[in-house]
Amino acid sequence: MDVKSKTGRIIILSTVFCLLYIILALRPTGTELHFTPEWTVSIADAPSETEQDCIPFRLGQDAGYFTEDGKIAYAVSFPYKAAVSENYIAPFSPDAAETKFYSPKGNELGVIKSEGFPFFEEDRIFVFIPGGSTFIKCDVNGNEFWRYEYYAPITAFSSSKEAFLAGYADGRMIAFDPRGNILQDFVAEGCTYPVILGAGISYDGTTAACISGHEPQRFIVSKKEENHSKIIFHAQLKNETYEQQPVKFSRDGKSIFYGCSGGIGIAIPEERKNIIIPLEGLISQIEESPAENFFYILSRSGDTCTVTIIEDSQNKAAEFSFKAQHAFIKAKGTKLFVGRDKKISAITVSRK
Repeated sequence: MDVKSKTGRIIILSTVFCLLYIILALRPTGTELHFTPEWTVSIADAPSETEQDCIPFRLGQDAGYFTEDGKIAYAVSFPYKAAVSENYIAPFSPDAAETKFYSPKGNELGVIKSEGFPFFEEDRIFVFIPGGSTFIKCDVNGNEFWRYEYYAPITAFSSSKEAFLAGYADGRMIAFDPRGNILQDFVAEGCTYPVILGAGISYDGTTAACISGHEPQRFIVSKKEENHSKIIFHAQLKNETYEQQPVKFSRDGKSIFYGCSGGIGIAIPEERKNIIIPLEGLISQIEESPAENFFYILSRSGDTCTVTIIEDSQNKAAEFSFKAQHAFIKAKGTKLFVGRDKKISAITVSRK
């Protein structure tokens, strides 16, 4: 091949490459997040009868339920505290020997006869006994099913349908099956001051995670294997937190989100990754979208609340802030529900 032919082919190939590059550059390479406000309702509105599934809320000294289309189904004000979940609600006082609990429509369902502080997660009923080191698992009628007593105070707690997890002030972490049998029991050693500051259990109950100790502080993930617990991932945290923090597994169990000093931590054990995304304030809630590959993070700094959207378990996609003394978030379908003081709003989040 002579020089002219060779040069001509190079020029043609270069021209084709440049044209392809320009065409591809002009095509949209991604989509944008869109936030569409749907409705806003006051929790002071008169309750409406409904056959829809209800979504729980708690804002300051008010708690109750609302519907996906923006109606208040049930609301109650309480002077001390209230426990609320998708299935149950129960205002209670610090000296109550018994606590009545109700359905999302306000119908009395039963009485918790154990003295203490009720705690609900979905259809699971627990009571934390005064003193802080003992908890009770109740049946659907509020009767004691089983209890676990320990000497150190409970500092973190999490539950799923398959397992319950308690973290203690001495650094111990114990996972139980629904009947009270111990699935995992271990102490993460190697720190100067052992304490569990946050704990989470996977949806299938096989894997537990916690924020453990001080000097150093670590994020630890353990898995039940036959008759023992095996640590499958750990990461030392450079900036230590001294507050109790939420820990939440993704539904597929591949990612674990946790509050930490200066932001939100995301552990991906299979990839040996521990990502810290800087955020202002203290993390108060972590919600997974059931429709999109999003996690919503609610954080607070003073009276400024911020909702941050994490995509693909590692990328900060968007955020927005608002002023409120009390706030919550809840994800359902493509909607994000945001509560602030006396109002609840629905926002559709999508990519277009």
